[in-house]
Amino acid sequence: MVHRWTRRRDQRVIPIEAAADGSSVAAVESSKEETSEVERLAAESRARNLEAVVIGLRQRLKDLEATVQAVTHRAARAESAARSLSSGATAQSTGGDARLYGQVGLVPGCPDFLLDAARRAYLREYHPDRHEGSVAKERATADFQFYSRVFKVIENERSKHRAKSAESR
Repeated sequence: MVHRWTRRRDQRVIPIEAAADGSSVAAVESSKEETSEVERLAAESRARNLEAVVIGLRQRLKDLEATVQAVTHRAARAESAARSLSSGATAQSTGGDARLYGQVGLVPGCPDFLLDAARRAYLREYHPDRHEGSVAKERATADFQFYSRVFKVIENERSKHRAKSAESR
């Protein structure tokens, strides 16, 4: 049997026979109720999936906020150390600031080979390529940049101290 189709007021397409026959319309209506139940369950499933995504995004945001806070704190410490070095507050007899050396676990006046070894160890440990995950890479990048600046400032101060020592001889 070939059906011809018609469109109802609710924009559903049904066979013309079902539109003319009252019992067929009831069957279509019960089918509509089953369809609405399936749609409701699908909507609930989508809502649960979206809730999981939102929870994941909130966790990611917390991680990023912690990273920003750590980077800001480290930048403030490095800026403070650099400011104290540039203002002449360095211990000129040892060629550096004890707080700056303390940032990397050293003491002013340590041998050059120890400074080089510490620099290599810190930069190897905090190199971003050694860390997986975006948050870990961001933190490692911030730490890598921080320690790079600390060692650069220490090296600059040591070279200035060496130049002054050579001039005084």
